[in-house]
Amino acid sequence: MKRLLLGIFTAVAAVSPAVMSADDAPRNIWKYNKGINIGFITHQGLKDMDSEIPFQYDSSFGISFSTGASYLWPRSEGWAGNRVKVGVDARWFEISYVKYKKYPKIDGVQLDGWNSDIEDDWEDEDIIDNMNTQQLHMGVGLGPTVACVPFPNADSALKFLRVNLTAHFNPSASALLYKDEYGDTNVSWAFVPAFDFGMSFQWKNFVLGFEGKWGRAKYKSLFEEDEFENSFDSDGISMSSGQKQTFKNSSFRINLGFRF
Repeated sequence: MKRLLLGIFTAVAAVSPAVMSADDAPRNIWKYNKGINIGFITHQGLKDMDSEIPFQYDSSFGISFSTGASYLWPRSEGWAGNRVKVGVDARWFEISYVKYKKYPKIDGVQLDGWNSDIEDDWEDEDIIDNMNTQQLHMGVGLGPTVACVPFPNADSALKFLRVNLTAHFNPSASALLYKDEYGDTNVSWAFVPAFDFGMSFQWKNFVLGFEGKWGRAKYKSLFEEDEFENSFDSDGISMSSGQKQTFKNSSFRINLGFRF
């Protein structure tokens, strides 16, 4: 009797993993929907929308970090032979930092330096080194997502390849930090209703994605003085105290992600 029971237990133990693998196989390709992203901002523009002269700063460096999850439907197998699911993608937290080039772009032409007359007027030849512009974004995101698994029945690792299309509405707080030629720091902020659209390629836990993002808002100074504004005259470009200023951001980033 003991031998019979031992034989039955051994047979069940041998068959169970195969049965469970067969049952779980369709679901395994849809696992790993929560995680983090580290983004490398290859380009971001800061464009003054109130200036009569096309005035823009381009980024020299940028990085971002986000965490979130995708909620896909249907919960069981996907449509089209378990190839497609749709749902909602949520970014519970997102932060980005951008440092802009020292000199702006005017009417599409990148300046490499200031007007020589200005430099002659300044007693301190190193005064330009004080100047820099930086931007910080913090917010969340929510929007639709479409996920596609091209090879769900493949007998190789290809069955875990997934393509994700996502779009988000990103309500966020944005801060502009500007240090003028005298080394004084100005800070302004705005609520930015930004939008993004992206595509990512996922294999099991790892993600490579590409994303574009756009936003526009009026920035207000954190200090008692009114917000700085860009001005242009015969002496060159300067930042001076003024009314609220409208700036537009457009950026492109490459994301590396880990899912669990």
